[in-house]
Amino acid sequence: MNVKRLLLSLTQALLIPAIAGLNALSNQAYAQTLSQQEAENANYTGGAAFESEHTGFSGSGYLGGFTDSNKGNAVVNFAFNVPQAGVYSLDTRYANATGSSKSLSLYVDNQYIQQLNFGNGSNWGDWLNQANTMNLSAGDHMINLRFDNQDSGNVNLDSFTISSSQTTPLNTRVNRQSTARIRAGGADWRCSC
Repeated sequence: MNVKRLLLSLTQALLIPAIAGLNALSNQAYAQTLSQQEAENANYTGGAAFESEHTGFSGSGYLGGFTDSNKGNAVVNFAFNVPQAGVYSLDTRYANATGSSKSLSLYVDNQYIQQLNFGNGSNWGDWLNQANTMNLSAGDHMINLRFDNQDSGNVNLDSFTISSSQTTPLNTRVNRQSTARIRAGGADWRCSC
């Protein structure tokens, strides 16, 4: 085997896996937090109230008051912005020690989206996370979690996180076919791999 073929073989052996690796990296999904809101700092009405009785919450407390006496009235809402249309996640940190799954209704921009179910934890200091996805247009939005008449309520809400999970290319663009140029022995060698 002459030097030219040896260099070409080595170049292909090294560059093809590297290029394939960069192409794989360019298609990885990433999660980006767009908004994080402590429930006690959001707007709340209808009997929803600041509390700090149970331990383990983040921030200065949490929202309680989503009790049967406030059914049809208790609501928490907060504003956020998304840069582009797509699928986004609402992660709600909550506690529920009632012995069964409980629910609240999710509204975006005053449009009913779905009923959210909050599984049971071991005690009121056992903070759990509930993730729900929603399709959003680019721009400003308002989330409402309401204790509607069809809901079972009776959960405490600690915080909300809006995040995206979009496939975004790296800043490096790699074509499926790339050309490598090697200067060796006074000559230029090109490898299309």
